Amino acid sequence: MECFLMCSDKTHGRIFLPDQKAVTVGRTPVTKITDKKVSRKQVELTADYEKQTVFVKQLGVNPSTVGDTSLSQHKTHTLGPGGKINLLAAKYEHFVYFTKQGENTSSKDLLDDKNLNQKRRHEPDSGQSGVRPFKRQKTAENKSRIETSKLDVELNENKDDINDLKAEFGEKIIEAINNSQDGVDSEVAKSSPTGKVDAQVEPSKCSQWDEGSSGTLLIHSSAGLMAREKVASFDLDGTIITTKSGRVFATGPEDWKIKYPEIPGKLQSLHKDGFKIVIFTNQGPISKGKLKKEDFQRKMENISSKLKVPLQVFAATSKDIYRKPMQGMWRHLVEKQNHGMPIDHTRSFYVGDAAGRPVNWAPKMKKDFACSDRTFAKNLEISFHTPEELFLNKKPASFNWPEFNPMAISQNAPLFIPTTSKLISNEQEVVIMVGYPASGKTTFVKKHLLPNGYVHVNRDTVGKWQKCVAMCGSELARKKSVVIDNTSPDKESRQRYIQAAKKKNVPVRCFLFNVTHDHALHNNRIRELTNKDKNYKSVGRMVFNTYRSSYQEPNTNEGFKEILHINFLPHFETTSMKEMYMQYTE
Repeated sequence: MECFLMCSDKTHGRIFLPDQKAVTVGRTPVTKITDKKVSRKQVELTADYEKQTVFVKQLGVNPSTVGDTSLSQHKTHTLGPGGKINLLAAKYEHFVYFTKQGENTSSKDLLDDKNLNQKRRHEPDSGQSGVRPFKRQKTAENKSRIETSKLDVELNENKDDINDLKAEFGEKIIEAINNSQDGVDSEVAKSSPTGKVDAQVEPSKCSQWDEGSSGTLLIHSSAGLMAREKVASFDLDGTIITTKSGRVFATGPEDWKIKYPEIPGKLQSLHKDGFKIVIFTNQGPISKGKLKKEDFQRKMENISSKLKVPLQVFAATSKDIYRKPMQGMWRHLVEKQNHGMPIDHTRSFYVGDAAGRPVNWAPKMKKDFACSDRTFAKNLEISFHTPEELFLNKKPASFNWPEFNPMAISQNAPLFIPTTSKLISNEQEVVIMVGYPASGKTTFVKKHLLPNGYVHVNRDTVGKWQKCVAMCGSELARKKSVVIDNTSPDKESRQRYIQAAKKKNVPVRCFLFNVTHDHALHNNRIRELTNKDKNYKSVGRMVFNTYRSSYQEPNTNEGFKEILHINFLPHFETTSMKEMYMQYTE
């Protein structure tokens, strides 16, 4: 067995990593890197053949990247077979390659180089006990060996400057470096469907955990995992496992069992058919402190052992872009965890129990708690199955999609109805906005009313409703038009301002926003995902439920001169924002 550091874009030959000996890699003639942001001694790599790992220590000032982890100076990390390292941020990608036990390398001079470099480090002295540093002799024999062999290794004693190499070995060493070709490179390239170097050319031989750069994504790759074009993906709780106790929620990390006895065999069959087995799971209790990360990791490794199939696990621990049904975990798989191999959506699928099935979808079965697994697959544009359909060959049950479909929002609807009305009045007035939180009221006010001289009255800035009513009255006395930008769900909350306007003999209109409960929740989730204001206060679901329970539809009998129905017309500054908004968030 031998270990090499491979260059993903094949700009230089392999770098031999001897067992238990530190190798320094950086800006040298070996790597052909000339970027001065890369130190000449950027990282120190030590291979462990028994464990099949490479220990990485950052030496350079500018950080390298291992997976999603940025390594600052003196920080360390461990790589397994196929593990990637970028020598500078996202640049100069390399990966670890272990040959198979007893594998015959394609070049005899590889062994010659290894033996030569070992001699360069230490040579026995027949006149003394022990060993002493070997002083290199510039003999014709040594020069010949260097000139005819390929340079595959860079040890700690490497010279940091090309002139040192020239001085020690002559000009031909530079030619040897530049012409270095690699049998392993060729074999690796053959295994990649794109012709590019594919980091994981054989199954990984050790299990490993990683974390996304956000700190809210846990990734587990078990031994034997390979990059593949077809992905068979699964939810965890309620799909692959269920509780031993019979309770809805696990009583502890050990309260689990494989849900159906058919599951291991089915997964093994899919793996043999060329599918990569992937689990996507939301694990919010980790971020809430209700479940220790280490307990979840141990649990997941035990589940993997029971399934007896190589698999990859993505666990979202917070309410961010990684939480299903958002696409974050899938995109992380595609972009960073499949070694550059594209995934065929037409042949991939997802299985989950949150499928929107009603009560009694099967005899005595409760309704599904959500539809988030089905909407996750819809967001990804891959096919979907329930556990019963895939593992038990049951017929598809009836189901209901969420009431709100973000993909169905029309951007061509009129801004308000009736279209024959005027948005801006020619006379002094009071406008009362009515709508859920996150229905677009404030955005609408700032875009359409404030530029036309309306005074903005809002509890977020003014305070209690009593202060808002007082401000409305004082601004009306100044002959200003006023817009009341609160939720105003019931008659009582609206009458306060209607009565204030009557005292000044000013007409009142109602702007009612056509945004449903689920639509408003969707807007709120997108707002929280994209918000960058440190002072932003999150709006809980209870606020939306309170609005819904207290809502009374506005009527002209309350004293409104007119009621305009305002349509929600989203505006997107970027394509990525539009893509995020147009996917299911529940």
